[in-house]
Amino acid sequence: MVHITKSQFSSIRLLVPPESEQHRIVAKIEELFSELDDSEANLETARVQLKTYRQSLLKHAFEGRLTGQWRRDHADELESADQLLERIREKRQARYQQQLENWKTEVAQWEADDEPGSRPPKPARAKELGRRCERSCPAELIPSTGWSLCFLGDLIGVPEIRYI
Repeated sequence: MVHITKSQFSSIRLLVPPESEQHRIVAKIEELFSELDDSEANLETARVQLKTYRQSLLKHAFEGRLTGQWRRDHADELESADQLLERIREKRQARYQQQLENWKTEVAQWEADDEPGSRPPKPARAKELGRRCERSCPAELIPSTGWSLCFLGDLIGVPEIRYI
């Protein structure tokens, strides 16, 4: 340390407890370290159990066991997979139509302003959901009637990968 000289350092006064008190302090510190080690072991055990619980929860979710009772209680209110896909299809088409209207407005504004720069890009057409898996799916993999097998890419938008 630059600001403390050797003589200043050596002249600092400290309280030193008696030897019996020093032994008691050391014993307490060792006891606390032992508790800390036990706590770390318990935490690791909890992490492993949590990982197993998550896997079990996902398995139950994919097997339809998490919501089985709810689906039984609300069977008359549930839509089939085909109805869900049709609803998704309709919402996508409506969203595309809204994007198309917004684009037409932007193009008209761009043309009216006569500003330099590129024309606003036209929105991508709504993706069709008609594809179904050609391969058959074992019945034991489908949790209950009303489920349908389709491609993940039909349900979500997959972002384009652009290389620079």
